[in-house]
Amino acid sequence: TLGGRIDGSCRRDMQFWDLNVVTHSPREAKEACALAEKLGYSGIVLSREVEGKTLGDLPPKPSVQVGKVEPRPLAVASPGRSIPSKFTVKSRLTVIVNSLQDVSKLMNAVGRGRSEYDIIAARPTGEASFEKCCGTEGLDLISIDLSQRLGYRLKLPPIQRAQKLGLQFEICYAPAIRDKTLRRNTIANAAQLIRLLRGRDVVLSSGADTPFELRGPHDAMNLAILFGLTTQKAAKAISTASRRVLDRGQKNSRHRGVIEITRKDLKEKNV
Repeated sequence: TLGGRIDGSCRRDMQFWDLNVVTHSPREAKEACALAEKLGYSGIVLSREVEGKTLGDLPPKPSVQVGKVEPRPLAVASPGRSIPSKFTVKSRLTVIVNSLQDVSKLMNAVGRGRSEYDIIAARPTGEASFEKCCGTEGLDLISIDLSQRLGYRLKLPPIQRAQKLGLQFEICYAPAIRDKTLRRNTIANAAQLIRLLRGRDVVLSSGADTPFELRGPHDAMNLAILFGLTTQKAAKAISTASRRVLDRGQKNSRHRGVIEITRKDLKEKNV
């Protein structure tokens, strides 16, 4: 395992979340859920990733297959085992935004179908799209691909603007266990982001592309310490910080619903 040692200060009643598990089939989604529950998570968020430039209406959200599924050797679930009721599965849309136009397209699409997803995340690829995301209140989370060499410098003013809006920044650890180069980039970029954030408003997720890349909460916290978080803030990054993102998503969804109802009432009055 990469990282330092957890000192055992985490409370037993803490609820751990992984907000970014990418699955490619209902079978894989169910395996990921079963493994995450076994590892000690209270819930996970199944993520669908799309390019902003091709975004029209929001795509259907990922789902967990119901019924008997023969697991792969890694899976911890026995055939026919369902996901326990105490384990929560949420949905997320991550949109890769390369331009200001992509951010606008995303928010327009969210306006037409926000309730489909529990979390709306943006992944900016350039300085202009990053700064635009930092000022977009309708987003729930900003997720930067820290495994690649950034083509721009992370600056404090837009980050502070995002923090004032209550936005949080996601660091994904899966690239750091895939490849030496990706690990080096992730560690360097994550350390820079954490310094600018002063260790606050950080969410740690796996970004797992397969169930094999999931790690338990304490292993994930060890990686967060390697990236530059303190033990206490590493624990918060997969517990209370994650919960705040889910609460923000719920609040934004309700807010969007109120706007849509108000528009409908106005149209009916004008008829």
